[in-house]
Amino acid sequence: MNLFADLRQNYGQSAVLEVRKYESNERKLARHRNHRVFTLRCRDLDITPPSLRLKCPINTSKAREIVNKAQKELVRERLRVINNKIDGLEKDSSQCDLEIQSRFPDDVRRQIDDHIANSRESEFTKTKCRQTRKLEWLQEKGQKQAKKTLSSKHVSTSNSSEIDLSGTQLKKWVINKSKRDLTAPETSLLAKGLNYAVAPENNSEILHDYIVATEEACAGLNVSDASQLRAEMVGVFKSSNNTKSNLSKEEKRALVDLKKDDNIMILPADKGKSTVVLNKVDYEEKVNNMLSDEKTYQKLKSDPTSKYKDKLLVMLKKWKKEEKITVSEYWKLYPTAENTPRMYCTPKIHKPGTPLRPIVDYCGSIMYETSKELARILGPLVGQTQHHVVNSKDLAEGLAEILVDEGEEFMSHDVVSLFTNTPVSDSLKIIRKRLDDDNTLNERTKLSIDDIMEVLEFALTTTYFSFRGQIYQQRFGTAMGSPVSPIVANLYMEWLEQEALVTAPLDIKPRLWKRYVDDVLEIVNKGSAEPLTEHLNQIDKTGNIKFTFETEENKQIPFLDTLIVKKPNGSIKLLVYRKATHTDQYLHFQSHHPLQHKLSVIRTLMDRKDKVVTEEKDRELEESIIKEALSRCGYPEWAFKSVQKPSKPVVKDQSQTKSRGFVCLPYKQGLSEKTKRIFKKHGYQANFKPHKTLRNHLVHPKDKRDVKTTADCVYEIPCLGCPKSYIGETSRLFGTRMKEHKSESDAASEKPYTRSQRKTSVESAPRKSALTDHVAEDNHVIGWDEAKIKDIETNRKRRHIKESIWIRKRGQANTLNRDCGNYFLPHIYDQLLTAPTSATNRKQQTSKVKAGHSI
Repeated sequence: MNLFADLRQNYGQSAVLEVRKYESNERKLARHRNHRVFTLRCRDLDITPPSLRLKCPINTSKAREIVNKAQKELVRERLRVINNKIDGLEKDSSQCDLEIQSRFPDDVRRQIDDHIANSRESEFTKTKCRQTRKLEWLQEKGQKQAKKTLSSKHVSTSNSSEIDLSGTQLKKWVINKSKRDLTAPETSLLAKGLNYAVAPENNSEILHDYIVATEEACAGLNVSDASQLRAEMVGVFKSSNNTKSNLSKEEKRALVDLKKDDNIMILPADKGKSTVVLNKVDYEEKVNNMLSDEKTYQKLKSDPTSKYKDKLLVMLKKWKKEEKITVSEYWKLYPTAENTPRMYCTPKIHKPGTPLRPIVDYCGSIMYETSKELARILGPLVGQTQHHVVNSKDLAEGLAEILVDEGEEFMSHDVVSLFTNTPVSDSLKIIRKRLDDDNTLNERTKLSIDDIMEVLEFALTTTYFSFRGQIYQQRFGTAMGSPVSPIVANLYMEWLEQEALVTAPLDIKPRLWKRYVDDVLEIVNKGSAEPLTEHLNQIDKTGNIKFTFETEENKQIPFLDTLIVKKPNGSIKLLVYRKATHTDQYLHFQSHHPLQHKLSVIRTLMDRKDKVVTEEKDRELEESIIKEALSRCGYPEWAFKSVQKPSKPVVKDQSQTKSRGFVCLPYKQGLSEKTKRIFKKHGYQANFKPHKTLRNHLVHPKDKRDVKTTADCVYEIPCLGCPKSYIGETSRLFGTRMKEHKSESDAASEKPYTRSQRKTSVESAPRKSALTDHVAEDNHVIGWDEAKIKDIETNRKRRHIKESIWIRKRGQANTLNRDCGNYFLPHIYDQLLTAPTSATNRKQQTSKVKAGHSI
């Protein structure tokens, strides 16, 4: 039994209330003593706390002087009030201490004193941490204000990118564990975060994507409207100027230098959004040491991709023949690419020695699309239990009416490496039973349960990947990176939790069990944490699934991103929980993202505050923490105000054009806003994504793909005898398509002809490509080794449009192609593809002509 249970049993409820009163006084004293230190430092640093700031409608120097003087007096008055409050609390505590000494024996008094000391220290530490952060924020804000001039009112937003970060904050955002000494511009660049989008230097970087989106939209319009849309888009591009860079000259140079350094690896931290710089040698050594564990990984002598592809095709062809999938579904699942899954790692900076977490890139592998389809079919099976937690909001709603008894406590369990330890054979049995009981399966697919189980087992056992050219096989667990693996692990955990709860002895059975994938929150009887954990670890007969546990500390326990706090009356309150690895780094306001993306960051955090935090005073504190963190990321005050404004109800205009769909485009400030209005006028919704982020520029931990193993691409093969090139596209491997070109070209060039015979042969012999025509007619040598990929596009229609764009861009006179490609691209785009694509470029070239330079 705990202290208060003993007191209640031996001395009655009045004794418990007396000790609680003493504890409450000591906690208040801890808070007020911290508050006094905070206020003294504000006074010495000439900082006015936000709660004491005065607003004056008169904006004169005399009025500001009066307000400043009044604010200083208020700080002094607050110090006097705090001192009086501390004196009163100290008297109350002394009185409580005397009463406890007179009422309880020595051994009980020592227990009470220890409890009070721990409670006081906990409250003091927590308050000190909060007040320290608040003071640092006020100091930084004051430094920013001091740097502003009186005329800076209208340029405050542009200056917000120059954030005066403390050394502590920089160390959280940029962690350098390499031998390279990062310069100030390099550190400043990396501190912006790897999701920081760099503004496109000119329109040509994004022109192709806008043409493709326009042509896709035109497919749904009549001829007249399609011509108008094209004309409007071309006009917008021609009148658009280049965007001002959101990097300084020094940061641009730093970006180039970091990209060129082959001795370092720039990676995102496993948790917390920090940017980590490692020595490449150290990174590869750690990965190789991890892969040398023969119990977990096995080296393969050859790449099994072709063998697995053949096995998958047998299943797909069988389903198509039996009309269980349509022709379009067959080609969607057909593995055109044969990319080997690639492993890379992220550093766990919160653990000693910076170990690595393995991640496998499954995109483009033969099983990727099939695994996505399996995830769609099996997804609805997940969450059909009262113990399932969707997110923090769902957790908060589930805990709203919970009361915790005195003899109970919160605890949490976590599964060690769930995905790599999930028993595949047991999971398949569980999933088959769930499918047998699913009455809605035929609404999602025509595949039989046997078909699903056959391809699922195949997907879960293709657990191979490459690292630095070596192929490895994962010996057990589900395939890392596969879209269906999380669903399989979730379904296995649902079975395991059901078995655990049904078979748990009554004295250790949790009264509450809430689970999010591999994290479990429970309410249990005190003292049952270890026996419950032992019981859980015996459920999985393979012995792979092991649980670790954590019990509440100081009546608090974290779960997901919430901190659950037990109140004296048994009810609970919820706060937002930030782990030790949390860095307060969010999307930087100067990142080249649409404004709505940035405002949505504020909305998301504020929404979490409103739906998770349960008490009003805690919401106010959380809001101040959010504003402080986002201010460090460059967010101006007006952004918070715009989000807090009540949104106007949307009134649907019946006369408005019905939406025909949406297009997705790279964002470019100024241009994108105009194109959005144009697409909206024609019935399309335009969504935007960042063009290139620092992650795209700097983070390259995966093995580089061989050009010949690239599929779904537009390619260029040059002629060495003239300036012409051949532009083509293929859904298959580029190496396979080029081999076909080369075989036919070699056959045409090897036949001995006289001049007249060659002419007759060229006119009569049918050939598959213009590349072979060129070899046969002109006897030129093709630069097979100089062939390169121009674009990658998995969508067939978009790939055809891009092929036509590249042919038109190179010019018909400079290509070997017989025609303009698989898609006829209207000639209205010629003025963009063969001329400067922005008003800025045209002005620059016009100035050169006037200066006597040729273009």
